Amino acid sequence: MLVNNIDITVYKAKLLSKSIQTNEITIYDDWLRKALNPLYLGKQETFKSITMQFVIADTTDNACLLDISNFVTQLAKCTVKFDDIDFYYDCTLVSKQHSQLIETGYFGLDVELKAGYAYLAEVTETMDHVASKTITVLGNLPTPAVVTVVPSIDTISAVISGATKSPILIKNLYLNNPITIDGEKYTITEQDFDFTITIAAGVGKWAYRQYNMWNFANPDEANVPFAPKYEDIPVGTPYTHALVPDSAILVANAGYDYLGHAKTAIYVTSPIVRSFTFHHDDGASVYLNGVLIYSGIGVVTPTPSIVLNLVAGWNILEILVINHFGPGYISNITPIIGSMVEQLNCYYSRAIAPQNSVNKFGDTDMWEFPTLQPGVNTIDIDILTADVQIKYKPKFL
Repeated sequence: MLVNNIDITVYKAKLLSKSIQTNEITIYDDWLRKALNPLYLGKQETFKSITMQFVIADTTDNACLLDISNFVTQLAKCTVKFDDIDFYYDCTLVSKQHSQLIETGYFGLDVELKAGYAYLAEVTETMDHVASKTITVLGNLPTPAVVTVVPSIDTISAVISGATKSPILIKNLYLNNPITIDGEKYTITEQDFDFTITIAAGVGKWAYRQYNMWNFANPDEANVPFAPKYEDIPVGTPYTHALVPDSAILVANAGYDYLGHAKTAIYVTSPIVRSFTFHHDDGASVYLNGVLIYSGIGVVTPTPSIVLNLVAGWNILEILVINHFGPGYISNITPIIGSMVEQLNCYYSRAIAPQNSVNKFGDTDMWEFPTLQPGVNTIDIDILTADVQIKYKPKFL
């Protein structure tokens, strides 16, 4: 027997008996006057009960008590797999009781666990650049699915059908950057560009990240006296991102109450001084090679002129902007940054240890998470430029 993938012999335990009950089912119905049959209103399934008896055999009573303590700690929240059954059970501990047996170093342990359902080992289905796949799911309960889409080219959008009542629309897919829609955890995640961006994909682009900052000011304030700094970037907070072409407008009307972070790298063969002007609202800061070179609040008049003292090689240029209410932007960049230097490529501005907490909710229209039904399921995708992986664990009552 395995508990959290650990053989129970580690705790000097031997399973003597077990009893696994199916879930309790409550049927809701009503027998209307003069009706021939009751009206079925639905059902509710509660936990299944798993009771077990163990013997703990070790060298001393003290060693047995330590074994029991360690064993019960694992059982508090666990995944159980019995040697003679194919099913797995995700369980929590309901009760336990131990007692000393006749001989020194022998204890009996009775345990009751509860589990929502039984399931088989995870199944992986793949759709390698195909539009449709039929999946036959074992089991007798709906099964949450984890769907991962890996595009082979930058793609504006993709639509997945068959795993939800309404099709799933995913926007802004990027080359080799997997998007995972997890029906078990109820999350939609994507790796940060710093993990996946290539030199070719970074040419002429800025990496733009946007963080929800709804709580940085009073709700009714339209002009917030605030210029964001590095320390204001909320580490560990999910964000949306996009590769933005180098142009006069990097960000425009991206919403309310956000902190935007645009970053790229520019290359010159020898030290040189360049400058540019730009508009921003509500507040903005500019960093060159990690050094703050500009900070402004609100709409600055006249338009600020930013001086870039560039060193030979790659220089990292970053613009932070925060917007609370009304228009927000990084715009009217004059001249366009890439036109002043030899190369512009956000690949060379990647962080050494990126956060990896991108979240696609801000860019996705979806009202439910993927779930496969018992029996035949047909999954469709409207593009042929992506690999799709579908993982699920067949569930049983």
